[in-house]
Amino acid sequence: MRKEYNIACIDNNSSNEFLRCLWSRLRFNFGKLAWNTFPCKISEKQLILIGYIDLAIEDEGNHTITITCTYSKKGCIKTLSWDAGKLSEPEKFIRKFDTSIKEAKDHPKFKKENYLSCTLGQYIKFEKILGRNFSLQNDLLIIKILGYDKEDIHTFSQQYFRIICDYLTFDTIRFINKKNSGIDTIRSYNDRVVSFSDFNSGEVYSETRLMDKFINLNINKSIIDSIDDFLEREFNYDQYKNNFEKSLSMISRGIMFEEMIESKFYLDFSPAEYAVMCYMSALEIITINDIKPLKCDTCNQDIYSIAKRVVSLSENVTDGNPIIKKMISKYYGIRSKFVHTGQFLSSNNYIGTSIPLLSTNSESGLIDQEHIFNKELKFFVKECILWHEANQNETK
Repeated sequence: MRKEYNIACIDNNSSNEFLRCLWSRLRFNFGKLAWNTFPCKISEKQLILIGYIDLAIEDEGNHTITITCTYSKKGCIKTLSWDAGKLSEPEKFIRKFDTSIKEAKDHPKFKKENYLSCTLGQYIKFEKILGRNFSLQNDLLIIKILGYDKEDIHTFSQQYFRIICDYLTFDTIRFINKKNSGIDTIRSYNDRVVSFSDFNSGEVYSETRLMDKFINLNINKSIIDSIDDFLEREFNYDQYKNNFEKSLSMISRGIMFEEMIESKFYLDFSPAEYAVMCYMSALEIITINDIKPLKCDTCNQDIYSIAKRVVSLSENVTDGNPIIKKMISKYYGIRSKFVHTGQFLSSNNYIGTSIPLLSTNSESGLIDQEHIFNKELKFFVKECILWHEANQNETK
């Protein structure tokens, strides 16, 4: 048996809202919806095989139910079809599926406001923060989110929580993670009390716990407003992050890798190159629309100068400060060598004994056994991103 429904959505967002609602209504009307997704697009027929579903029905042939759709243009659903074997109660099945389709076409009616909570990492403690659409106190983050049912809401909340953690990381310059993340294991290993004592008397005059840097955290009003605005805006399925948020995601991961650099937990790799890569990529993303590419005289293709965009931003932020410009240029070069030629910052083989050897291409003239990483880099990258957001109209 097979049946096709005319859907005719006009854009990608309305198509995906229809599908989200449909899956939730099928769960409601049939009591179950289990997927074996098997996406396959047949372009010449403008058809997509979505996959196979189990709706907890009695099927005499024990056949799976195949779900396909056609599209009028990319990302816009035109029709949706199901194809099943011999059903024991076909009228009942068709009635429930018809009802689900009808309800999904009226999806705004079924989208409800919900509040979801997320527990942050075990060492993280925030001061009380109250926004229009979220609250944060100690390690508990609560957000307002729209969705169709429990499964739908919890699925999309993962993207929301990640982006909010990126905002929090960017503002605090501390990697903010959800509970039970692997970074908590690394922090547990690193957690210790450091004592400061008088050299002569040995008297301890100060003690600090390394993980104390994650307590009593707060965020700026502008970031609170940005998180609220993010939670209020329409969810864009193909591009749910804007360039600012993509940039925050990259600097956030850079901060995570930099935290690993100082770890005593054996990682068997050097995180420094990945931190640099993320920081420089954050600047690439935020400047992506700043400089109009030139055209090649020979092939008429766009000629992009990504490095020029990044260095130009650092010049604007620092009023041409040669030290900052040199640092950004240096690390952008390191990032390019790592990404494009596989060149690392060091041989990463220092175990307590120095073995000086000559290099043909290092700045120092020696092969570096350990990387030298400037911990100020993330602060300059953050400053560049903030400056760009405040002056973005002038950079275009």
